[in-house]
Amino acid sequence: EFLAMNNTTEYEAVLLGLQKLIALRVRRSIIQLDSQVIVGHIEKNFAAKEPKLVRYLAAIRRMEKHFVGFTLCHIPRAENAKADELAKAATHNA
Repeated sequence: EFLAMNNTTEYEAVLLGLQKLIALRVRRSIIQLDSQVIVGHIEKNFAAKEPKLVRYLAAIRRMEKHFVGFTLCHIPRAENAKADELAKAATHNA
């Protein structure tokens, strides 16, 4: 259950970040995530199977049309405290 909550939080952080980039009219971006699962879903290396995560992924796919491109970069969680802060902020301030 914790893993599912963490994945949900990570997806919400990505969506919030993409919304902000769209509002700023950013067309290209590098997105750093500490969730290899979410990076795998978005990069099409892993299949999202849980219905809630499938819906999050579909929302990201809809947002992709606003970008020329964005690159995902997996940063190990132990090395990326900033990503954890942003993910927590996304769920509390969205």
